Amino acid sequence: MRDAATVRSGVHTMKSSCLTIGAWRLAKLASDLGVRAAADGFDGFDGAAAPLRIEFECVRAALEASSPLLPSPRNTIDLRFAA
Repeated sequence: MRDAATVRSGVHTMKSSCLTIGAWRLAKLASDLGVRAAADGFDGFDGAAAPLRIEFECVRAALEASSPLLPSPRNTIDLRFAA
């Protein structure tokens, strides 16, 4: 079950974080999704969220490629066997 207040809070947080790191397109998509959820409810929400998911993956990949400090499959330490 989706809760409109939770969705609004989530997309607001995402938008703010995106603006902080300069991911303008992702911020716009998050904002648009929040407006749509508030106006139309959740009809077609998953389809409307698809462009956001795609852009999120592009931003994530760009961040991982540009910073050796961010966790990624390339530089994550496997701690399963650490004592």
